[in-house]
Amino acid sequence: AIAASLMFSGCAIPPPPSYLETADLSPYTQYQTFDTEHFRFIYPEGYFAFTEKAAIHYEHAHTILQPILKWQPRGRTTILITDNSDSANGFTMPLFRVGMVLIATPPETWFSTAYTEDWIKLLVFHEYVHFLNIDPTSDWMEGLRLVFGDAVRPNGFWPPWMLEGLAVYFETRTSNLGRGRSPYYEGILRAFVNEGKLNSSSPEAMTLDRLNGDYPWFPGGESPYLFGYHLWEQLSRDRNFHADPERAMGDLSMNSSSRVPYFIEGNLEKVMHKNWSDYWYSFLNESRLRFQKEIDAVKSQGETPHEVVAASDYQALGGTFSPDGNWLAYTESSLDDRTRLIVKNIKTGEKKRLDEKILGVGLAFTADSRYVIYSALVREHSYDLFSDLFAYDLIEDTTHQLTHGKRAKDPVLSQNGTQLAWLSVERGTAKIEAADFSLTQEGPSIGPIKSAFVPKPFSILSSPRFSGSGEILFSNQELGSKESFIQAVNPQSGTSRILLRNGFMNRNPVEWKQRIFFVSNETGIENIHELKNGKSERITNVITGTAFPFFSPNGELYGDLLTSQGYQIVKFTWPSGPLNSGKLASFQAPEPLEIALNSPLLTLSESNSTSYSPWASLTPRAWSPIAALNFGSQSGTSIQGAVYGFDSTGKHQYELFGGYHFLPKTVDGGLNYTLYSFRPVIDLSMSSMTTNIGSDLAGSLYRRTHEVSVRFSYPLFWARSTLTPSVAVFNRWNRVRELGTDATVSVPDFQFTNAFVPGFGAGLRFTNARSTRLGFMPEMGEDVSLVGENRFNPGNDSIAKYLASWKHYFGFGEHSVLRSKTQWFGTTRSPETPLTSTDLAGKNPNDSTDRGETLSLSQTTFRGYSDFPTSDLHPRQFGIGALDFHFPISKSFSGLDGTKPVFWSQIHGFVFSEALYLRSLRGTDVVLPSFGGGFSLDTTLLLRVPMRFNVEFQHGTRKDFGGASIFFLSVEPGALI
Repeated sequence: AIAASLMFSGCAIPPPPSYLETADLSPYTQYQTFDTEHFRFIYPEGYFAFTEKAAIHYEHAHTILQPILKWQPRGRTTILITDNSDSANGFTMPLFRVGMVLIATPPETWFSTAYTEDWIKLLVFHEYVHFLNIDPTSDWMEGLRLVFGDAVRPNGFWPPWMLEGLAVYFETRTSNLGRGRSPYYEGILRAFVNEGKLNSSSPEAMTLDRLNGDYPWFPGGESPYLFGYHLWEQLSRDRNFHADPERAMGDLSMNSSSRVPYFIEGNLEKVMHKNWSDYWYSFLNESRLRFQKEIDAVKSQGETPHEVVAASDYQALGGTFSPDGNWLAYTESSLDDRTRLIVKNIKTGEKKRLDEKILGVGLAFTADSRYVIYSALVREHSYDLFSDLFAYDLIEDTTHQLTHGKRAKDPVLSQNGTQLAWLSVERGTAKIEAADFSLTQEGPSIGPIKSAFVPKPFSILSSPRFSGSGEILFSNQELGSKESFIQAVNPQSGTSRILLRNGFMNRNPVEWKQRIFFVSNETGIENIHELKNGKSERITNVITGTAFPFFSPNGELYGDLLTSQGYQIVKFTWPSGPLNSGKLASFQAPEPLEIALNSPLLTLSESNSTSYSPWASLTPRAWSPIAALNFGSQSGTSIQGAVYGFDSTGKHQYELFGGYHFLPKTVDGGLNYTLYSFRPVIDLSMSSMTTNIGSDLAGSLYRRTHEVSVRFSYPLFWARSTLTPSVAVFNRWNRVRELGTDATVSVPDFQFTNAFVPGFGAGLRFTNARSTRLGFMPEMGEDVSLVGENRFNPGNDSIAKYLASWKHYFGFGEHSVLRSKTQWFGTTRSPETPLTSTDLAGKNPNDSTDRGETLSLSQTTFRGYSDFPTSDLHPRQFGIGALDFHFPISKSFSGLDGTKPVFWSQIHGFVFSEALYLRSLRGTDVVLPSFGGGFSLDTTLLLRVPMRFNVEFQHGTRKDFGGASIFFLSVEPGALI
């Protein structure tokens, strides 16, 4: 969408958002760098081993993928390695020449990306497919790229399912496993077929048009990956019009690099003589036949009876019982709330929400059933998002944090309650740590932390569980292996032993009465198995898949069962006898590409690394040489331009701009520079600007302003909220001049007569407002701003202004929201001060915009008064109070037929009442009430641009102050993504 604004906007372009904050990087990381033939790697100190693995895979990926996708990147591509988050991920951004960012954190075993023999390789191949696919420009698009810099990427406007599906296809094609062969992906599709949610009349059914927008129901954000993969897989087998469909994928990519975005059907028809609907219906027909056979095979053996005990409209994951059997604790994701820790009373069915909980599914109760121990992501030093351990007191309703910055997750208590163990991550490798555990008068406490088990580098471990003998059971998948094996370690001695290694993915072990149970994909469907005499014996027979088995205190078997609404916690009925171990399901996936299975040797040495320097990467990344060409009747013609840049780690960012005005013959220019390297964020701004050309009544004056400002802010980020205090100092010099003569015009205002007008400002912003998957606006939390400014006139009348704003959101059932808004503005400006200069633009006397903070009556909206005479009242203070009630009307979350780039989300309505209170310097206090309502349609247009269409009625009751009945239509663009 940024590229769209650069390509098609006829006016000046705002600078891009901070790359550091967009990429969620830490400014305090120290980096090293080295180059290979095609890539430049930037990595944190101490992460050479991980970066070396990634570098080998990248050069291998280039050898394989570049000939297929037919694009040769210009120069070395930047790869930034980071490790300030425990949420495994990565992203690609050819836009602005960013390159790729990899987070050196292994995926949790229930992530779809965990189904691979090498998670680093999967990450590399997936992201490099994105880069080779999105980066190309050719023909006339190449001309736009020259004009606007590295901001033009037409393939970046492909639908998400095309982009992600292509990457999943090649991550599968170049490995023995991959998500295309994942029992999890297959289980989701089997659930959709079994429950009638695949292209059916169900209101939540997955259809092709729903892939073009945010499908809120399960599998949510995974939908473009899963269904997009199968569309590309269908194309890969179509040889009717192309002998090598994979080469056709490269043709599609290269043809699109010179086409207007969004017309994807014509491109496909040109290459394959089919459209995407053809492949969609082929996928549907084949899937229904294939999965129905698998469903019938399961049912012929007798599906394991089960009873749902903890259900969610999105997902209920992991579980454990309190020792007294009264409470079931689990993690719940919901359409109506954030992911949260839940305890459910087994006897009464009462559910209690304990805390927000992001990632990690391991839970433990203390022996007295009073405390639930869990893990959740929290912010450390604002920029690090790490997992830590907490204990929730069910009696006192309080939370105790047990670890700080230890990257700990999935806690488990020994059966005697004296040892606590968990998983942690260090430099890309998961390991098991343990500590003594005790309950004191102050609450739970842990002793010194010690390492219990460190696997081979970059292994994936599953959530650990204690056995009755004091060993810790877990699963271990070593890098490069197609299997995950069951292992046990003695946390005291550190000795470990392998309990089962049979070539399958065996995970989530748990012991009951000296019997070990686990989840295995041995039959092609992930079922619960039991370890008997060193072998695996299946004890459940389900259609979709299971995960995370556990037991009640009296020996009942529970676990997660995959459904079309995600995993749900169920109680399984024990089988009457052993089940057959034959295959129940197989995959429809491309054969592994033999050349891709073994990466060639690449000799790298850490001694060749150097300390990272930002200067080489600070060259401009985007520019707009003619961003505005204005032909104003009074202001004349002007041209403007700007260049934008930032270094590869986001610690430095700048915007240089300039322009020329032909009428006054003046040159504008300026620099905005942001430095993130210190604890406070430093913004430096310098500018020399010409404004208000010929806007006075005689059309003969213009204004020149020179300004230097420095702003310090200290953002404090938490998992769900942000607090940003800031201070700014500035010096400004203003003059009003005559057109033609350039003579200075005398203005009786110290801001235009003093050589320098120094000042300072301060602000405080707090927000924790947040929404839900089905929400159309924030449904909880608040947004508070306090800003103020003072401009000094030594020994005389200085000008001070302030603005206080508070919004609070109260959520009700079914996503209705009551929003309260209070604002108060004040200024010390005297009405007797002549305002010739500030009236040049015909604006309110209080109007000004200062260093990003708007302290202006004219910038504040109050409804029902379109012609409010502010200049007559000269308001010195004003306040606004409003109550808005928003309510849903209908939910669609669907698009136009097929792949057309229009997506309808939902329609919602609102009513409001509002009052504006004015304190005037003329001695008149005024209250202006208003009320109204309307409705809005939320859409996403052109795949990336959220747009809200509003129909609104406003009525201001004070006609003597411009109140009127106003009916209007408006279009409100959302944040460009």
